[in-house]
Amino acid sequence: MQNERVHFRLTRGARTATRLLIAQLLIASAVVVLAPGVSAAPTEVSGWVLEEDGAVRPFGAVQHYGNSSGAGTAVSLVANSSNNGYWVLWTSGKVTAHGSASHFGDASSLSLNRPAVALSALSGDNGYIVLGEDGGIFTFGAAAFHGSVPAVSPHAAQNTRAVGLQLTSAGYRIIHDDGGVFAFGDAPFAGSIPGVLNGASLDRPIIDTIRGTNAGTYAMVATDGGVFTFGVPYTGSLGGTGRRDIVSAVSDGADGYGIIDDDGTLAWYGATQTQTFDVPNVDRASSIVITGVALGTPTNSVPTTQPPAPTTTAPPSAGAVTIWPTQTHAAGPDVYFQANFNDQSNWQNLINGDAILRLDITDKPSSKAVDIQVCGWYWINRTNFSGGFKETCSPKTLFTTETGGFQTINLGAPADWWKKNNEFPWSSGPDIMRLMIKDAATQSLMMSSLCGSACYSGSGSVTPHVPITMSASLTFNN
Repeated sequence: MQNERVHFRLTRGARTATRLLIAQLLIASAVVVLAPGVSAAPTEVSGWVLEEDGAVRPFGAVQHYGNSSGAGTAVSLVANSSNNGYWVLWTSGKVTAHGSASHFGDASSLSLNRPAVALSALSGDNGYIVLGEDGGIFTFGAAAFHGSVPAVSPHAAQNTRAVGLQLTSAGYRIIHDDGGVFAFGDAPFAGSIPGVLNGASLDRPIIDTIRGTNAGTYAMVATDGGVFTFGVPYTGSLGGTGRRDIVSAVSDGADGYGIIDDDGTLAWYGATQTQTFDVPNVDRASSIVITGVALGTPTNSVPTTQPPAPTTTAPPSAGAVTIWPTQTHAAGPDVYFQANFNDQSNWQNLINGDAILRLDITDKPSSKAVDIQVCGWYWINRTNFSGGFKETCSPKTLFTTETGGFQTINLGAPADWWKKNNEFPWSSGPDIMRLMIKDAATQSLMMSSLCGSACYSGSGSVTPHVPITMSASLTFNN
């Protein structure tokens, strides 16, 4: 079994017994390299992200085949074998079919003991299976029933949560949030997390599964981004940081996989490259499908157990407009990095070009990993936040002590930045702009006041980790 750097919550008696096991689980992380002969074009990862409200957000070279509607929460998105359609599952058991995907019925008319959590389709696109949170199985179309968790383990059905379903030619595997694996029919069993931890507990529960290219291999992903592999090649993870926002994971169809958090930030770990980017217009992600990867030059990298290399760009173009000139702030427990910016009145003609942030961290008191993000707010009353606001934020960039210092970061086109409720009035521009500094593990702001429930929620106090002093400048229309 190959695995990531894992954090366990061990009982006193289990520590000695598992010390050797943990040592065996520490492996080298994936390195960002280019395969021989790749082109100068950027790598493009394609697919769809499902949001909790049923909206489907395409990214890369795919078509959009419509959004879904239903009762409860949309929890699972599955593409058909031709990637020209998909199915969406709701917690009510309802299934909707889109594009060339066919509808074979659903469990919405049944009285479910617990909510539906996952959907898996037959390779021939002629049926699918709905998985209940208790490990119950509901078959539709040509799908066959081979058994369920409540029938073989009432304890697991009542005390753990099913999170993944993987079909084989005449069977399936059901994986629960404690890493337990239940194999039915011809589905091979390659191991489980309880089987290797000998009573130790996971730091964070399993949230999703990754199917290997071989039917007998699989991996599991926890809510902190930890990846546990059983035959699947390990290429990296986000684990060991204490974060809790990972919602879904999926194979890329080759020897890699993608992990997505609830705000739509996708970390893709390929066999020879890693990359992270924000899927446009995602607010509350719940499931992801990757339809393909076109390898080229990676545009950025994701953190594994080593810090990422700086993301650099060329100098600003002749048409670049200075939004704020170089200025220095110390973002501390009660202070934002609030930029003094040049109001452009109508920003509409500036937002389709790239935004370039030049950042120099001159003092960072600890090695705690933080994400840096540019955000802008439009005050509805044009005076302050009390009258309501509209918000937009750039993609995030990871910093640690090792990656501190000067960096030039391409934040992409502001027109494509995340927008609260999918709208931001660039024609009027922001009334205030800030550099947001977030704890990478919890995505909470590195402050102890002024931000309410969004303030630092990591271990201990924020005090040892701030103030973080930095100089920054921002240009648009590069």
